[in-house]
Amino acid sequence: EMIGKESPSILAQPRDQEIDINLNLEEFIYVTERLLGEDPHPRALTALSEFLEDSFQETPQQRQSRQLEEKLAAKHHAMMIKINDLFDEWDVDKLGYLDRTEILAVLSQWQKNSTKPYNIEMSKQICKSVEVVEKKDLLREDFLLLCQTFHKVLDSDDYMDRLLDFVHLVVQTQRGDLRRERKRRRWLEVMELLPKISGSDHSLYFRSFFDIIEKDFAYHGNGRLINAYIALIEVDPDADEEEEDKTLLKYVAATANDQNILMGRTLYATQKCIR
Repeated sequence: EMIGKESPSILAQPRDQEIDINLNLEEFIYVTERLLGEDPHPRALTALSEFLEDSFQETPQQRQSRQLEEKLAAKHHAMMIKINDLFDEWDVDKLGYLDRTEILAVLSQWQKNSTKPYNIEMSKQICKSVEVVEKKDLLREDFLLLCQTFHKVLDSDDYMDRLLDFVHLVVQTQRGDLRRERKRRRWLEVMELLPKISGSDHSLYFRSFFDIIEKDFAYHGNGRLINAYIALIEVDPDADEEEEDKTLLKYVAATANDQNILMGRTLYATQKCIR
């Protein structure tokens, strides 16, 4: 009673006869309506759905085509994530746009690093594609469109990945330099205030000075140590009048790992080194 009076010819084929037919969505809906009627019972829909799921057999060609589409879709999705992450990292000040001249400068650096003729030609085309952009400030969607242009020029996912990795490395380096510059600027501002705060107590100023440069090296020294000191040139009160050089060098401050060697020591004009 669920099947209509008239059924499409494909439904009347013998069970043992193999049917080779492809249906689009509209044709599949038509066949289903002729099979179940315009207002089918929910149980009939469930039964048909379970039957189709159990009976469906994917051909090797269909499976290969589906897997290829899934692979391409996954690659595209991963690349879009990579491009969006690159935009976020490049936009250090969170302004919502990137400067076209900065993008061109990084790509020009990539062009200089290219050695093979094919790579050189591609890099030139990519730089030209940025030069013709009229906007100075590129929003996220503009940057995505620009990267799509790069992809068309490169005509390769691998080459596009290499380009994005190169830009990401340059951006990371620039970002590290910018962070270092900003920290140093803040520390220099503190150093300018120290004489006003410390007054005549030079030891406070010296300690703060070395604290700042040791912090700078701890952040950006790549595990290396810094050795520095402050020495004041003074007149040697005990020098003989006939001596040409009557000065001495008094060490008044040093980095932590040099303090036990230099602090409180004096280098006289007649000495080549501290003994």
